[in-house]
Amino acid sequence: MAYCHLDTTLVSTSYPTGIYIYELPSGPRTLLRTGAAYALDWSTDGTQISYSSNGIHVINADGTGDSQVLPSPSFNPSWSPTSDMLAYDTPRSNPGAGSLIWLFDLQLSTERDISTHGVGEWREPTWSPDGSRLLHTRYVTGGTPFPEVFAMDTSGSNGVRLTFNNVLDRDPAWSRLGDYIAWARFPGMIGEIWIMRTDGSVQTFLVRGERPQWSKVSDEILFVDPYAPSNSQIAIIASDGTGLRHLTP
Repeated sequence: MAYCHLDTTLVSTSYPTGIYIYELPSGPRTLLRTGAAYALDWSTDGTQISYSSNGIHVINADGTGDSQVLPSPSFNPSWSPTSDMLAYDTPRSNPGAGSLIWLFDLQLSTERDISTHGVGEWREPTWSPDGSRLLHTRYVTGGTPFPEVFAMDTSGSNGVRLTFNNVLDRDPAWSRLGDYIAWARFPGMIGEIWIMRTDGSVQTFLVRGERPQWSKVSDEILFVDPYAPSNSQIAIIASDGTGLRHLTP
């Protein structure tokens, strides 16, 4: 797995802030680059990692070739299943009105706005395994002040709202087979990991936590547990709620 560690002491030489790769289940840990990074995502072919840090960057899995591919402000990159496009959100075309979702063709270096303007912010796009849909969150104009989870075609059409509640919903993620969705729900200050069917049905609480990501090889979910000790805040749990364990990378 890839993750970003933030050194809260600001003085660590053995475990500085940066992007790391950790071989499950017990290591080793490898530093790819130093410096803060957010919203890491593996390319489907496993050769590269995209991340947000003053724009969107792509780095090879061996730590070479770190390059900025999109300027700031651009956030939350997600690889297409063919590893040749990124979905992301940016307010660059929508000044004063929040972020919208765009697609970036890595081969042609072209961007395309797929959002509807004037209906609220669209953020956190995540590509479905078959490449046909994008999960994302929207701040609905005239609705609650909190984001809700939506799915839409990669053209930006046929949007379907999946959550209907007066709480903050964010970080949606597809299962490896595309038949379930995990997301983080915040009914208060404490985050919760939930799963549901792709049509929004059978919404089920799993565990306290944030930022869920499905395993690429199993039906387990990796997530951040900010309530655990600082050296074991990455956790993993099966989609049926069993097998919870904390990792100590």
